[in-house]
Amino acid sequence: MSPGSIEGQVQDLRARMRAHPCHSCPEREDHARWAARWWSLRKETDDLQRGWRTGPTPWPPPSSGSATC
Repeated sequence: MSPGSIEGQVQDLRARMRAHPCHSCPEREDHARWAARWWSLRKETDDLQRGWRTGPTPWPPPSSGSATC
């Protein structure tokens, strides 16, 4: 396997990741969960704000068929 191969690059990146100071943090997994939660909430907030900018959804929603109640 040559150093320029994809496998060599992946191994190098993994080694560099393990050597990073954050990798040895005992709370790393907690930090990762909080970061994932933050990104999820950020996406939800962005989606809600996008909805407010486009206006309210009409209620009741328009009928997709020709049947009426």
